[in-house]
Amino acid sequence: MPISAFVFLLELGVLAIASYWGFHTAQGWMWRGIAGIGLPLVLALLWSMMGSPKASIRLGEPYYFLLQLAMFGLPVVFLALLGRTGGAIGYGAVALLNLILMYVWKQ
Repeated sequence: MPISAFVFLLELGVLAIASYWGFHTAQGWMWRGIAGIGLPLVLALLWSMMGSPKASIRLGEPYYFLLQLAMFGLPVVFLALLGRTGGAIGYGAVALLNLILMYVWKQ
């Protein structure tokens, strides 16, 4: 599997975990909908504008690295806040390995 396909799966994980966190932490059906749908939409918009390969705003280093760290680190925080420490450790390890390999292979 090429690294770009793997990164895409991690990106989908970010959106799924953000949605899961929003639906499980907000109080009331309206706020759950806003958090569970709105947060992933905002994250997807930010990533498509500044983080994706075809982004309209190209960030230089170290800002691109910080964006990646924040985007792929948020699911770890969300899972930890939900008490899913195993999932947080697993996702964090895979995301960190991905970031390291992307910089080693200059992708």
